[in-house]
Amino acid sequence: MDAVILAAGTSSRFGSENKLLAEVSGKPMFLHITEILASLQRSSRIDEIVLVTNDPAIEDIVKRQYPLLRLVRNDHPEKGLALSMKLGILHLMRRSERIDRETSFERKRISEGCLFTVADQPYMTEETIQRLLNSWRLCGVCLEELLPGETGRHDPLHECARGPFANTAIAACEGSHGPCNPVVFSGCYYKEILDLPEAETGGRALLQRYKDRLCLVPAQDRELFDIDSKGDLDV
Repeated sequence: MDAVILAAGTSSRFGSENKLLAEVSGKPMFLHITEILASLQRSSRIDEIVLVTNDPAIEDIVKRQYPLLRLVRNDHPEKGLALSMKLGILHLMRRSERIDRETSFERKRISEGCLFTVADQPYMTEETIQRLLNSWRLCGVCLEELLPGETGRHDPLHECARGPFANTAIAACEGSHGPCNPVVFSGCYYKEILDLPEAETGGRALLQRYKDRLCLVPAQDRELFDIDSKGDLDV
């Protein structure tokens, strides 16, 4: 399981400064989720962490404090979350291709799935992230019974599920208005993520298209709270 932190944006409602560098509980906002994922990486729950950003200051902090994280630059944050998702996925796919060529085992280290999380939810907890990862795995086991075999029902993910991606589930946090970040996508959706239109807000189209494969994980409202303006810092 890999993770992509979506930390590129325009902070248009926050003013001239990058909101992700604003202090929340004594540290830059983006470091809250970064620390959680780094902790899960140390316990081997997360393999590779990719942080996508357009801010050199964020890059400098990550290089100093989290040298194991991979940095990917997004020079066009105005194009939305979908572009950052694509850049993170492209990095993971290139990594898999490099490893494939260096080993005698085809697709040995392919990315089985990816946790996508925004960087402006500083109250997200490690417990909820762990429940999200656990639910994704459990939902994948349940979905095996739904895959077409003798039924003959066409499913574009059927061959994918019988191949390197045994899990075709999607897991998302359950917000008051439906599924929301963080979200876990199986690796079999990577190509579809790369095909998302620029106007797409993250992976909402895929959540709707594959809602029968969606597993929702409850979370506290405060955990899902996005900080968009300076006034939100006082909430």
